[in-house]
Amino acid sequence: MGATSFSGGHTVDTGAVVGSTTPSTQAHGDSAASGSSAEAARVDHKHAMPAAGGVSQAGQSAIEAETNEDTYAPPDLIKHSPGVAKFWVAITGSDGAVDASYNLTSVTRGSTGVYPVTYATDFAAATHMIVGQVSGGGGGNQSTNCDTPSDGAGCIVRTYSGSAAADFDSNYAAFGAQ
Repeated sequence: MGATSFSGGHTVDTGAVVGSTTPSTQAHGDSAASGSSAEAARVDHKHAMPAAGGVSQAGQSAIEAETNEDTYAPPDLIKHSPGVAKFWVAITGSDGAVDASYNLTSVTRGSTGVYPVTYATDFAAATHMIVGQVSGGGGGNQSTNCDTPSDGAGCIVRTYSGSAAADFDSNYAAFGAQ
């Protein structure tokens, strides 16, 4: 290949360092270069970048079915995964104000301890799962539940002190098909 001279009369044989081949991008399934291990290490130095293609994007149905594919779930479709909350809300008990939420249209305080909730995107059926907790109040024996109407469009949050309706802060999340 040639030689490179430096000041002071030193010369380096660049053919011995670089070799006569040009490194290339290695795609999946490529074989390594032939020759000595030193030459292969120089020439086949790859950065794990496929020449073309790569991993493809999963579709909504594959995500919902949790299909085992060589794909990735894009951020805009993660919400369709069965294990991801499709709705959540933090409610202030005294007035039904929303502290934080996702996929929520409205919450109102219907009466003491009763808060009708409307989802922005309905669930496919009333058989979705809702989890909740009372997060404020004074003392023990507080409880909460969330009744689900048959249309999957929302739920009715209820909070109690013992068996009596009471205004407590509460948090809810819902999971299921939408």
